Amino acid sequence: MFKRIFVAYDASPESGRALASAVSLAQALGSELHTVTICEPSTVLTSFVTAVSPGLAQTLASDQRDRAEKRIATARALAEKHGIDVVTHTVEGPEVEAIVACVNACKADLLVLGLHQQSLYVSRLWSTAYKVALESPCSVLGVH
Repeated sequence: MFKRIFVAYDASPESGRALASAVSLAQALGSELHTVTICEPSTVLTSFVTAVSPGLAQTLASDQRDRAEKRIATARALAEKHGIDVVTHTVEGPEVEAIVACVNACKADLLVLGLHQQSLYVSRLWSTAYKVALESPCSVLGVH
């Protein structure tokens, strides 16, 4: 049923739990496991930094890529610990659009997302996870 499982993976504890759940699920189902990681600094911060020091913007982008590579290495280590190979995807762009485009292009069967605790109902409506779930071309599993 779920042959190709994707997990949106960033530095949050919620996405770490989503990754652990996706690894377990991929192991149990004999599925492919993929991670999708966003690698793009905040556009507001980038605009400010570019105005102040153009060279600093390149340093910021390099640091963002380094952090993404460390997250990918962590994901690989966890998957390998459970005997699972993981295919990693690093994408750039607005979070929702980039994740949905990657999941769509790779024909995912299931997207696993970490759910952030949000106190207000209104804030849940505008959360990234909610937006991704609405736009996703496949089934979505939210992990607390």
